[in-house]
Amino acid sequence: MGGPKDDWSPTRPQKKSPPPRKTAHEIKKEAAWKRKMRFIDQYNWKPPTDEELRKAGLLNDADKSKRLKALQERIDLQIQVYLTQWKNEVDSAIDQAPAPQESKGRFEFYLALAGNLLWAATAFIGPGLVGKIVTGSTGLLMGEKATEKVTARIVQTMSVTGATAGSNTLGEFFPNKSTSSLTAEDGKDLVRTVAGLEMTELMDIYREASIQWAKDMDDVIFEFVGKDADRLRLFEQKVWEHMFPRIPFDHHRLNEIRERCKKKVALFLIDFRAQWNKFQQDLMAPGSVNTAYALYAMGTLALRETTFKPKMNISLADD
Repeated sequence: MGGPKDDWSPTRPQKKSPPPRKTAHEIKKEAAWKRKMRFIDQYNWKPPTDEELRKAGLLNDADKSKRLKALQERIDLQIQVYLTQWKNEVDSAIDQAPAPQESKGRFEFYLALAGNLLWAATAFIGPGLVGKIVTGSTGLLMGEKATEKVTARIVQTMSVTGATAGSNTLGEFFPNKSTSSLTAEDGKDLVRTVAGLEMTELMDIYREASIQWAKDMDDVIFEFVGKDADRLRLFEQKVWEHMFPRIPFDHHRLNEIRERCKKKVALFLIDFRAQWNKFQQDLMAPGSVNTAYALYAMGTLALRETTFKPKMNISLADD
């Protein structure tokens, strides 16, 4: 007698384990989040100002300060990533860009590129700021905005690198070689070395500006985007747009940096050839015997320039 046994026995329903209890901190954080979302809903999902949040009791200055500091640290790391990518594309551009065919003057060509890296820095300068560049030795901008000040420092830093013809710095870069023995490959190495030195200068400039970037990106990055992947991409895009305002944040962005550099180098090569030809002609001057004798008699032949020092005129606009 009795009910069915073994396989015929009814299966007892399994008790579902209760969900893990939330900690007091998680409950408090969720409640604050809901209050904030209800408050934001009043503004049609437009980010309220700090003052509006503070009046509603939803903004803690101490928490905001910690959040901004953490965001700034992430921005600084991203700056280093992007500048490293920029440096790699500059190195590639030097290898791929056209160069003088003649053996003479090829090192001087790369020396000129190393002495003024503005050809590699046009991507850092916003199109709207190009017209404000002062065409002088300082390369400063007219304006007081933060973006203009950052751009002014970049222009000034990249236009005067210290690598110039006839200077003592060549001995520092090539301690075991005489200046007369330097080749085109040495010139390429010089450009890469100077670009690496300037990269550290750019890093300092951008890191000083990153606190303002953190304030601009706060909330937009971490509060108003749904998924973690979306937040990360938006964060990367915002930092990129601050650093490279001319180049869209797409899959072609690194190629665009390299192609811009190659184009600027090719344009400089045209001007360089004209300056080199004129320098060679001047070495053969004076053309008349009377002029030559007059220069010799006055002792002025020694005053003639015998070191080729090309001038680089780089347009910051898109050519």
